[in-house]
This record gives sequence, C-alpha cells and structure tokens, in this order.
Amino acid sequence: MEVALGTAKSLLGHVLNNLPDDWMKSYVSSAELGTNLNMIKEKMRYARALLDVAKGRDDVVAGNPNLLEQLETLGKKADEAEDAVDELHYFMIQDKHDGTRDAAPELGGGLAAQAHHARHAARHTAGNWLSCFSGCCPRPRDDAAATDAMSGDGGHVGKLSFNRVAMSNKIKLLIEELQSNSTPVSDLLKIVSDTSNPQDSSSSTKRSPTSSQITQDKLFGRDAIFQKTIEDIIIAKDSGKTLSVLPIFGLGGIGKTTFTQHLYNHTEFEKHFTVRVWICVSTNFDVLRLTKEILSCLPATENAGDKIANDTTNFDLLQKSIAERLKSKRFLIVLDDIWECSNNEEWEKLVAPFKKNDTTGNMILVTTRFQKIADLVKKETNPVDLHGLDPDEFWKFFQICAFGSIQDVEHGDQELIGIARQIADKLKCSPLAAKTVGRLLIKKPLQEHWMKILENKQWLEEKHGNDIIPALQISYDYLPFHLKKCFSSFALFPEDSKFYKSEIIRLWDSIGIIGSSIQQKKIEDIGSDYFDELLDSGFLIKGGNDFYVMHDLILDLSRTVSKQDCAYIDCSSFEANNIPRSIRYLSISMQDHCAQNFEEEMGKLKEKIDIKNLRSLMIFGKYIRLHLLNILRDTFKEIRRLRVLSIFIYSHSSLPNNFSELLHLRYLKLLSPYYSEMSLPNTVSRFYHLKFLDLEQWGSDRSLPKDISRLENLCHFVVSEKIDSNVPEVGKMIFLQELKEFHVNKESVGFELQELGKLDELGGKLNIYGLENVRTKKEAKEAKLMSKRNLVELGLIWNMKQESTEDDILDSIQPHSNVRSLFIVNHGGTLGPSWLCSSDTIYMKNLETLHLESVSWANLPPIGQFYHLRELRLSKIVGISQIGPGFFDSTTEKSVSHLKAVEFNDMPELVEWVGGANWNLFSGIERIKYEDNEEVVLHFPPSSSLRDVNFTGCKNLILPMEEGAGFCGLSSLESVTIHKCDRNITMDGFNPHITSSLKYLCVYNERNDGTDPYSVAADLLVAVEALLMNLTSLKSLKIYNCLCHEQSTGLMALLTNLTSLTSLELLDCTNITMDGFDPHITFNLKNLRVYNMRHGETELYYVAADLLVDVARTKAMHISSFQLEGLTIVDNKASSIIEETKEIQIRRKPASPSSYMPNSSVDTHTLYTLIFFVMTFIVFFMNYVHLNFQFI
Repeated sequence: MEVALGTAKSLLGHVLNNLPDDWMKSYVSSAELGTNLNMIKEKMRYARALLDVAKGRDDVVAGNPNLLEQLETLGKKADEAEDAVDELHYFMIQDKHDGTRDAAPELGGGLAAQAHHARHAARHTAGNWLSCFSGCCPRPRDDAAATDAMSGDGGHVGKLSFNRVAMSNKIKLLIEELQSNSTPVSDLLKIVSDTSNPQDSSSSTKRSPTSSQITQDKLFGRDAIFQKTIEDIIIAKDSGKTLSVLPIFGLGGIGKTTFTQHLYNHTEFEKHFTVRVWICVSTNFDVLRLTKEILSCLPATENAGDKIANDTTNFDLLQKSIAERLKSKRFLIVLDDIWECSNNEEWEKLVAPFKKNDTTGNMILVTTRFQKIADLVKKETNPVDLHGLDPDEFWKFFQICAFGSIQDVEHGDQELIGIARQIADKLKCSPLAAKTVGRLLIKKPLQEHWMKILENKQWLEEKHGNDIIPALQISYDYLPFHLKKCFSSFALFPEDSKFYKSEIIRLWDSIGIIGSSIQQKKIEDIGSDYFDELLDSGFLIKGGNDFYVMHDLILDLSRTVSKQDCAYIDCSSFEANNIPRSIRYLSISMQDHCAQNFEEEMGKLKEKIDIKNLRSLMIFGKYIRLHLLNILRDTFKEIRRLRVLSIFIYSHSSLPNNFSELLHLRYLKLLSPYYSEMSLPNTVSRFYHLKFLDLEQWGSDRSLPKDISRLENLCHFVVSEKIDSNVPEVGKMIFLQELKEFHVNKESVGFELQELGKLDELGGKLNIYGLENVRTKKEAKEAKLMSKRNLVELGLIWNMKQESTEDDILDSIQPHSNVRSLFIVNHGGTLGPSWLCSSDTIYMKNLETLHLESVSWANLPPIGQFYHLRELRLSKIVGISQIGPGFFDSTTEKSVSHLKAVEFNDMPELVEWVGGANWNLFSGIERIKYEDNEEVVLHFPPSSSLRDVNFTGCKNLILPMEEGAGFCGLSSLESVTIHKCDRNITMDGFNPHITSSLKYLCVYNERNDGTDPYSVAADLLVAVEALLMNLTSLKSLKIYNCLCHEQSTGLMALLTNLTSLTSLELLDCTNITMDGFDPHITFNLKNLRVYNMRHGETELYYVAADLLVDVARTKAMHISSFQLEGLTIVDNKASSIIEETKEIQIRRKPASPSSYMPNSSVDTHTLYTLIFFVMTFIVFFMNYVHLNFQFI
C-alpha cells in the first residue's frame, strides 16, 4: 500500500511540474488549427496528384517494387490526412447545429478567442493528466451513449466530444509525414519517366494485325445470323444505294473478326464483288494513313497519274485515285477492329471517295467493340450485334478446344465431360474464353488438373495476348484514368447483378471517384457521362428499361484489374490468403449456409487487412443466424473510416459495433425484413456528411429519428412511399434533391409549406398532401414551386374536397413550367388556376401527363394547346357528358400529335366519345381506358396506333360497329381487357377480322350473386366467343367468372383456332364443357392455369379436372412436346388426375435472361413445376412423380 501511494505522489509531482509547459503547447496548437488546416489541404492535393500520375503510368510503376512500396505508404498517409480534414469538417457541422465554435478553424485574435483557446488547452491538459492515472485507476467503460445512439426510439441523439488541441496536433504531424513521403515519390517518378521508353505507354493497347485469311475453319453457332447478314448484303445491291455501311460489334473475343473473315471469303461475295479489300484499323484511326493503305490494295489503272499516286501524301490526289480505281466496280471493304473515330466529320472524309461510284450495292463492313462506333458509321442499316454462341453450339466448340474432338456422351470419360460442362457454363458462350481454357485443359486431361482449373478460374491468370483476359484488358487499358477507376468499382458486386445508373453514380461520388469540375458541372451529370462512356465502350449492356448488366467475363476483368484495392467475398467459398493486404473496398455475399471454415477465414482476414481504414463495406444477401452475426461483428469491430455501408439487418445487433461513430459515411443503405417493429437507429441523424440515405428496402417501422433534418448534406433520400413525409423541418436539408411526399400539417412543428421553399435543389417527383391546411395565398407562395426548375412530376392533393374560398390558393402555388407531369385532386374551387387553364397564354408548355380528379371547374385546361401532352387522365369529374370536338379546345395536327394514352375514370355524366372534323388527328393514340362509367357509347378515334383498350366497371358498354367507330379499323389492336362490365356489352355487326392482330385478351366478370345466373356472364361470353373466331395471333387468354349457355358455340372448341397461344387461364368459368377441345393446343403453352372452386354437388359443371386429364390421355403427343414452365390446376374434385398425369413433362423455367448471352439449353426431361391445389395441400412433381408436400 505504501509503495503504491509513493508511486502516485511521485507521478503527481511530475505532472504538476510539467503542467504549465503542456498547457502553453496546447494553447498554441489550438490557435494554429486554421493554419494547419490550410497547409494540410495543400499537401493533400500534391500527394493525390503524385498518386494519380503514378496510377496513370502502371506500365512503368508495376516493374519498380521500391516505387510501389513508397506509393503505398504515401497513399495511406493521404488517406489519413483526408480523414483528419473530414473529421474536422464533421465537428464544424456539429458546431453549426449546436451554436458552438469548438471546431472553427479561425477564432480571431480578441479576448474571446484567447479565452476559447485557453479553455481547450486546459481541457486537453487535464485530459492528459487524468490519462496518466488510467493505468492505476482504470475506469469502467461507459456504453450508455453508444446504446442510446444505436436505439431506434426516435428520440434525440447526443453529440460527440471534440478535442481541438489533439486535432491540431494530429494534422500538424500528418503535414510532416506527407512532406517526407511525397519528396521521394516525386523524385522516383521523375527518374522512371526520364528512363522509360516513350512507346511503352501505348504498348499495352497495341493490337495484333488481322487479315482476311480464315483462321478458324468452321464458324460455330452463327448459322442463322451469318445467313441473314449475307442476304442483307446481297439485297443492298437492289436497293439503289451506292454505298452501305454495316457495323459488326460485340465484346472482345466474341468472334467479330472470325465472323467477318467467313463473310469476306464466302463464295457469293467472290462473285458479287469485283474488288475486295481488308484493312486492319486498330487503335490508330488516321484518315491519311487509312486512305493510303486502301489505295495500295486497289489495282492501278492505265492512267499515268494514277500509277504514282501511291507515293504521294497529297490527300486530294489519294482520294481521287481511289475513286478512279473503283470506277464501275462493285466493291467490299472491311475496316476491321476500329477503336476510335473522333467525330462524324473524320468518318465522312474517309468514305467520301467510295460514294462517287456509278455502281450500286457497294459495302463497307466495320468491326468494333464499341457501340458508339457502330452508331457513328451506320446509316440506314441495322448493326450486327454479336453475342455469345448458341449454347449447344458452344458446347460442341468447347469440346473441340478441350478434348480435340466432340465427345461420345455414352462412351467418353464421364467425369471429365462433367467437369468440362461446369467450366463451359462459367464461360458464358465466349469463343475466345473457350480457346483460352481449352489450351489449359488439353495439356493434361486429368480430373485433378481440370478440377483445379474449375475451382480457381485459372484461365483468368493466363497472360498471353490471345487469351481471354488479356484480350479484354486491352479495352480496359484504352480507357482514360478516370474511367479505369469507375470500372474497377464494379468488382464489388456479385455476378448477375442489375446495375442502376443512379446507384452506381452515388457509389462513385461517395468513395471520391468523381468530383466537381472546373465548369461547375453537377456531380450527377459528370457521373452520368462516365457511366455512358463505359456503356459505349462495351463494358455495360442495357438490360431493361432502367437497369444495366455486365457480362461475367467483364466482371472477372474488373476484379483482376482492381484486386489491389477491391475484394469481393462469397461466404460459400473464399480464402483469406487470396485477399491482398492493400484492399480498401470490400463486399461480402452472405447467406445462412456458409462454408465450414468461414469463421476461420474471416479471422485470418481481420488480421491481414487494415479493417479500421476500409473505405466501403457492402454486405449482400440475407442472413439471420446469430453465429454469423457474431462473426461479422467481431471481424469489423474496429471499423472507423467507412464512406459506404450497405447491410441487411434483422435487429440493431446486426450493425457493426462502431456504427454510431462512423463519422465519414457518405452513402448508407439499410435493408430490413418487412413487418418488423425495428426502428431506424437514432444515430443515423448524426451522420452529418451523409449524402445518400437509401431506405427503399427498409421494411420495418417507418418512423424516423427526431433529428433526421440535421443531415444538411443529404442529397438523395431514397425511400418507399410515406417514409420521407415524416421528416420534420425538412427545409434544413438544403441540398435535398428528391422528396416523394410532403404532408402539410399545422398541428405539428416543421410541417408547414414554407419548409419546401428552402429546398432549392428539389427535383424529380413531389406530391403535396393536406393542402386544405393552407389558407392564404401568402402561405402557398412560401412553397416557392416556381423556382424549382428540376421538378418533373407534381401532385397537388387536398385530402378532402374543399368549398371555394375567396382567397383561393391554387393560383399561388404555381410550379415551374418545366413540370412534365401534373396531378390535381379534390380542389374545391369553381375555377381552374390561370397558369393551367388560360388559353390566352400557355404556361405549362412542357406538360406530358395531366391527371385531374374530383374538380368542378367551369374552365377546363386547353388540352389541345399542350403540344407535348402524351397522357390524359380524368377522374370523378361531373359536367362532362360528351368528349367531342370542342373538348380539346383548338385541335390541330400539332396539338395532339404526341397524345398516346387517354383514361376516363368514374365520370358519372359521360355517355359518349364522338368524332368530328378533326377526328383523324387522334391517329397516334395507343392506349384507351374507361373505368366505372355508367353507360358509354364508345366511338374510337380511327387510330392506326391503338394497341391497348381497357373497359373496367362500365355498366352498359356499347361499341358501335359502323365505319370509323368502335372496333372498326383497329388493325393494330394488341390487347383488350373487359373487367366487371356486368350488364351489357353490345357489338352488333362485329367483324372478327378487324382484331386479327390481338395478342392479349382478358375478360373478367364480377362473381355472380346467384340471383340470375345467365343474365350477365352468358351474354358476355357470347361476345368473347365472337372475338375468338379469327385470333390466330392471340398469345394470352384469360377468362374469369363467365358461364356458357345454349347459345354458346363451344368455348373450348374455339381454342383450336388460337395457334399462337402460349398462356391460358380459365378461372371459375361455369358450365364450360370439353366438347370440341383439342389437347394439341397445349404444345405451345408455357402457362396453363385452371381454377375452379365448386360450392356443393349441385354446382354447375366446371372444367378444371377434366382438362388436364384430357391432355394426359392424348397418347399421340410425345413426352417432350410440352413447353410448359408453369401449370396450376385448382379443383376440389380433382382427385383422379394425379394418376392420369404421371407422364406429363414440364420444361425447366429459365433463369433471368442475360441481355448479352443466351440462356443455357433447356432440359425438357425435368419436371420443374407441376402444381395441384387440392384444397389443403400442394403437390410438387419433381423428376417424374417425386412428391413433396407443403402447406401454404
């Protein structure tokens, strides 16, 4: 005890003796914070510039290990400096919210500033003094603040403490370290730049020359497209055009040159073209060089001047000589492997002499990897877009590459063939990939060797110029530096991911790949340009309306080129030894069934990489096992510097331990199970740097933390509906660019309309609810909608219909004229707003969609003067009895030329749409919908474009059949839906030939109440049978709740006419018999659904059970005839059909198709989905009659 007391006294004396010096140093450090901040920013810019220069010289740096080591150290120090500055900015924002100045860089020189520095110096010195005793008197850890921050009670969250002196000292030390590391890097870069060969930088993109000589005897898997291309080229001869240009484009290694070689040497072309020339363009698109090369390949004429043209550099003379030599000759010129062409002018200069020929049918074939090149050179031709080989043909080709010949499936080595099948599936039908892997396999045809290649994807390590990854990497090497960084980020995503442009741009922005430009261009616009460049360069493929995909081999390339920075881990199999120490961006694909050694490998990973300084962590997939949660929490418990976090959580315990202290976050994506009571963690409102908060897949409690509006840097709040309407004082988020909903609520603070007025950047879609709470024009103007030029869709909604007031606010809530979609509901005024309804001055000139609901205006908008209007929807509007010539105001050809869709819902007085003098101007309408209208006499506009008509809830629908009305003249009609039209449908004089183009027909009657079983459904079905007489193009037929009677011609018999039918659904169709049914129509069906629920033995006859039995008894049909992907039979009297249907085989439903590669071949002998709902259970027939029972 005495020894311990003596030690404490000695330590206290030492501290007291040094306290004045420590305090003074701390005071100086506090005062120097502003100076240090400015200096470190300068040093950071210099260090980042050095690192960018080095990354742009990979060809030189890669061979210098000492320089690589120096660059790695400098990179770490630059990251630390960036973190320090970022942390200081965080506390500056916290000061702003709390009204303090603790983190202000400059405090001035007055007494108040001196007192401020003194207080910080004292606090820091006292903290150091107390820390001296921490070893003797350890304090228990207090996690109360962290627990409060992690809770989701929606309450306020506490602030983080800031040590001004420590921050200043930290920055000062980093300045010294940046300086000491930058100098040797700069010196080394100068040395290697001076000693390197100037040609080295372009060597990586140097291409091997190609020629017209066929290098692959057989063209596998291209028969159909090859023959079509030949026909198109020959047909061009009769088109009367002098010159046609046909681009052939696709990924590197996909076989463009091989395909074109076979075209060039085809016997038809040898006869068809007098002159044929093959030019390998490669990466150097020099018009003069190419012109000279083409001329040198053309036979000279007898003209003396022409003979010396080969030796001149005069561009005019060269082109004249080409024109002279090609005169009266039909020619084929191949420009193979074009990588660049700066603009259309350069292209036109090159092809100018070829247009002066007096023959027709001349052809230029262009091969390229890039969509933008194909778009540039094509004129009126459709490019040949080469994808992977047909799967069956690829398998044959791969066997030749791997075995030397096509194998005998029954007598060959079954083990090797099986392994080869698995490898072939991973190559996604790429010919060059087949050649690369084939060379590896054929060397050593042993199972162990082949399995090693399969498991390790060993072909990705092959570095020869004619291997797949080097062939693809040439495209990568050709990219500018900024696009290389963008492309590398795709390495973090799983295979078969769907990429959404906005999400990728947010990722790039968050990890610092893109920044503001000198031209003050928006980050989003810069990112969009980068994304489009990758798309044009062939690295991405359009997959649908709003997403993109990446070919697996391109994704492999991304992982190869970024492996020092990015790592993607699949929990089912990974080895920590394969992950470099230097990674800064990490993603993990999780599931509950992980590899047995997952915990062990994650432990190794934690020891190997710098977890604390990871910049991004994205965890894909769902997992609920507590053991896995604990592994991840333990692995990432030291995480500190994240800019991006994406994670699925079942509870707050799923989050990283330090979640509440992730001060640097820019992008947070949280996913959760639906219907969970878990709330968003309170600490989210403390991430002041956050720019992107993605809660679109947050299925739990929708409440938000009270302080959520403190996220002043938030640009995008991506949420499902209703969540963003809960943000109080949303006006504090001054950079917010999207807010789907805002609810005006004067009873709650922070929900006044003036909050919207502060959001100058607001764009996209905005619906404003509760406008009945806005009483004056002054309040309405506070929304400042007219200044929001980025708004695209606007909804103005009164929650209840209001009586007109003298101070009507709708005129004052005028939006910007850029709004393209407008939705007004329940406005109670008698007049529409002048900015919408005035015909003297058209303000809403860009309006494309107009939806008015429950308004009673005396002055409707001048619809005919909205020249860009594409869609018109009117709902619950009284006073409109006829849609006629006067309804659209001054109708001209210009006024309705864009109108594509018209919808009238619940219009109680509307009885007729009739034509007029300008009836023909509506020929562009593609979709018409009538819903809940009592009685409608419908005269269709004579549209040559009408594709879709929908009648829902029309009590008395009359479709006149006279010339120019009703269905007459609608040769383009593809879809008809008749839903709940349960009184009468009149189609007198109907001619079934006018709907011969129909592809989709749905008739849905309301379930009969039993009072009059024939009055409704029978007449409806008679009308349907009339439609079915001649619908040879019909692909989908759905009939719900209809019944037959003695007037019926036999619905099932009429199905025989539907030779194109692929989907048939009959639900509760009473009294339909199998009379006349031909089971052979099921040959082409991919979906068959018959659902009948009988309500007693006296119930009228239903068709469900007998339909499938009839099919099963048809012995004439071969077992492999069926194309079904889904079959549902629902009937509580279907007990006999199981035995009858044992032999039915259903094709395997293909996975989501890639827009680049075709699906794998379909196994017609696998029963994938055969479902019988027999009241209480589901029977799944798998592999013939293997039964699994499940309850739903």
